[in-house]
Amino acid sequence: MRATDQVTNTYPGCRITLQTRIQSAGSRYKHVSRVQDHVTNTYPECRITLQTRIQGAGSRYKHVSRVQDQVTNTYPGCRIRLQTRIQGAGSGYKHVSRVQDQVTNTYPGCRIRLQTRIQGAGSGYTHVSRVQDQVTLLGSQLNFLKQFFLRISTSA
Repeated sequence: MRATDQVTNTYPGCRITLQTRIQSAGSRYKHVSRVQDHVTNTYPECRITLQTRIQGAGSRYKHVSRVQDQVTNTYPGCRIRLQTRIQGAGSGYKHVSRVQDQVTNTYPGCRIRLQTRIQGAGSGYTHVSRVQDQVTLLGSQLNFLKQFFLRISTSA
């Protein structure tokens, strides 16, 4: 997160967009709005826009956040896309990865893709977020373990 801190401190007017995607939605995700509460409590000075898109549920769920529980229970195979935007980035957002930890601990069976975009900071900050690198590293470690155990089982 050092790169993120550097950008937010150098460009205090930049806008950070944090996207968290949770796929394979089931009834256990019906309290997923707690992510918003967690962010609000951790960063009370930020303005948060929480958008929850449920695909494959029909156009009647236009205001889907209110009927999220109903949709997840009715359509356990639907895909939920959770977006959390934090505007007005400052140095107080350096621990924003806690959102990921909260989701991981609450929904240990979900697959999370965390993206942090910083606008207005220049193209040199393509890899600006270590949160995203951490998720990528976690995926590579899991792939390594899979290959490792596969080799052991094959050699045995």
